[in-house]
Amino acid sequence: MSAASETLNAVKKNFKNESYPQIRVIVLPDIAHLILQGCPLVREVTINKGGGQQILSSARNHCPHIAIMHRVQGDGRTLKALVEAVPDLRKLQITENSHKLWSPAALRPLFSLPHLSTVILGFTGTWTGPEDPPDFLYDDSIRAYIRTALDIFRDDLSPHPMAR
Repeated sequence: MSAASETLNAVKKNFKNESYPQIRVIVLPDIAHLILQGCPLVREVTINKGGGQQILSSARNHCPHIAIMHRVQGDGRTLKALVEAVPDLRKLQITENSHKLWSPAALRPLFSLPHLSTVILGFTGTWTGPEDPPDFLYDDSIRAYIRTALDIFRDDLSPHPMAR
């Protein structure tokens, strides 16, 4: 049995039909999304592993009060799911893998979120050796991504509440 299957089985066994209404902030991997079903009043979610698709699926049906999400993958499918699942989102951190950047055009669905006031773009990557991690702002593909994202925000924000 894989580690992911073991984790999912443990979550199902130990958290099924449990309720934790006191939890407001939660950090969990995408595979443990079922835990959210018992956290109806959670306001802030951090995804510490995975892109967020499964967490968004659970959030859509069980967590109507989420206002802040961290480390969501920036692909179009995930961001469309986010817009449907978390309509009252105010702050979003998108984490991109510097070796597999999604199209910045995937950010467009975010403009339908009326309360969204902060979008943080984060980049991760891998490097070898003992030296410090690379400065991603000197990476041409990341710079192009940021320029395009800024153009999208400039073009699409003018009539939107985020522009105020």
